[in-house]
Amino acid sequence: MRGAGAFHDADDSIADLIGSCRTILLMQANSTREALDPEGVETRVLRSLVRMDGHDVLEIGSGNGRLTWRYAERAASVVGLEPEETHVLRARAAMPVALRNHVEFRVADAASVELSDAAFDVVVFAWSI
Repeated sequence: MRGAGAFHDADDSIADLIGSCRTILLMQANSTREALDPEGVETRVLRSLVRMDGHDVLEIGSGNGRLTWRYAERAASVVGLEPEETHVLRARAAMPVALRNHVEFRVADAASVELSDAAFDVVVFAWSI
């Protein structure tokens, strides 16, 4: 028979495993971002075309957050729409703690989702068409 301490140890092990998985997902997100844009060209072009600072941003086709992580820290808020649930789950798992209060990923199709008028200052999409 297992004692109460064994359950506590199991809880600690699960928490450690979850923490490790989040770290791996974040590392994968960072390495994917670097692999897709190693010179940072996409990031520079995005920043030169659109001011994100302090704006509410709607990202259509947010995927796993690949583009989101490039500007989210500068935006007031971000809502990422992505029809593929697995991508949304990856994006949520890889989300840096500092962004959790102002970035939201939703499983939704941009063509059918209802959003309030004038809710966003900027709309961004890449690889969505």
